[in-house]
Amino acid sequence: MAEKFILEKFVKIMNDADFSYFLEKKAEFNIREDTKIDITSLGNTFILIKKNTDNDDDHSAKPVFMGNLTHFNISDIFSMVNLLQKTGMLIIKSLDKVKSIYFMKGEIVFASSNQPEDRLGYLLYKMGKLTKEQWESAEKMMTKNTRFGSVLLKNDLISPKNLWWGVKYQIEEIIYSIFTIAVGEFFFLEGAIPEEDLVRFSLNTQNMLMEGYRRLDEWKLISQKIASDETNIRLSSTMPKIELTQNMQAMVKIIKGDMQISEIIRLSQLGRFNTYKILYTLLNAGIIEISGTKTQDKTLDETTVQLLGIIKKYNNIFKKLFGVIKATNPKFDHNELLDNFVSELSERLQKLYENVDINKNGELDETKLLMNIDSMKLTESDSFNRVVGLSGLLVSQMILEGMNEFLNYEIFIARNLLQPDAFDTLNREIKVIQNEG
Repeated sequence: MAEKFILEKFVKIMNDADFSYFLEKKAEFNIREDTKIDITSLGNTFILIKKNTDNDDDHSAKPVFMGNLTHFNISDIFSMVNLLQKTGMLIIKSLDKVKSIYFMKGEIVFASSNQPEDRLGYLLYKMGKLTKEQWESAEKMMTKNTRFGSVLLKNDLISPKNLWWGVKYQIEEIIYSIFTIAVGEFFFLEGAIPEEDLVRFSLNTQNMLMEGYRRLDEWKLISQKIASDETNIRLSSTMPKIELTQNMQAMVKIIKGDMQISEIIRLSQLGRFNTYKILYTLLNAGIIEISGTKTQDKTLDETTVQLLGIIKKYNNIFKKLFGVIKATNPKFDHNELLDNFVSELSERLQKLYENVDINKNGELDETKLLMNIDSMKLTESDSFNRVVGLSGLLVSQMILEGMNEFLNYEIFIARNLLQPDAFDTLNREIKVIQNEG
């Protein structure tokens, strides 16, 4: 329950250390000895101290709900604020981390954090928008009443466009980082809005929710192969001949010798997540490699082993089918066979077969099929990873669908080339292979 107190008669509901800290900071909080304040206890973790105006019409911030992140996940909280079109500040605390999201009628307009890695100067440096010297110079010019962005603009250290991009990027990164917090507490202050001189953005809450969970899914995949910003990578000694997107080509041009990923992030200026995503795809394609590692030394995960087993079994069937087709029609071209097949597939299955070769025995390229699956896990994470625990099953189903399509295609050709008795014999042999293992 909130009660009014004169500061000199302040009741010690905090512990001694917290109370001493408050007294030291009262000037910074612009609280004088005769200032009236409201004190609201928010559970065992937070104490809200608010100056009281003695105005019955005061509509300043009021705590309206709070809870524990073990009982409510981030999507529940964001969705509720969005659905009810609330205006205010959501504060999330996990150990020493405190992150705040501001909402206007349910949509995100600003975010802040007490973590050094979320500071604007650090992010602008990491993203290559500031040099280390410019960052350090601006930090030295900071005073109690100045903002970092203002210092940068007034000293021509950054363009308005790059500053706007930087602040928006900072807000988005703070929000996305909240999706990784599983333990902690939160409370919502209705009516709290950013200070008047802060830039406000309009970020669709539902879009941020979907993007946040998509990134979380993709980070799980990426982190299996790329450990951290300190990881060193290099171009592969034998570059496969595959078509690259414009961003991939630009990334390849950046990489000179052994390079730390943190430096690549700075040079690419694409942001940390997008840089990792491109590097992950290049790594799967064999364009780059992690320094000091060898591809053949990598241990395959359980899902990959399962997929490889499926592809190998079908390749045994494809080899037998193609052998019969080739014996019946020696001029039959295996590359033309695959090209004609892929051209009739759905867009999704075309991605599975993209740049997949078929050898002279009629077997599909197992490595390229697995690489395509990895790429699709990133670009189609909604279908692969949003259903927790089912990603391996969904991928297996798609591989089976793709293999069966090619099998049916070859069986159709064989049926039209062979005599009925010969085809029936072939069909029985195929079923034996299918039932093995």
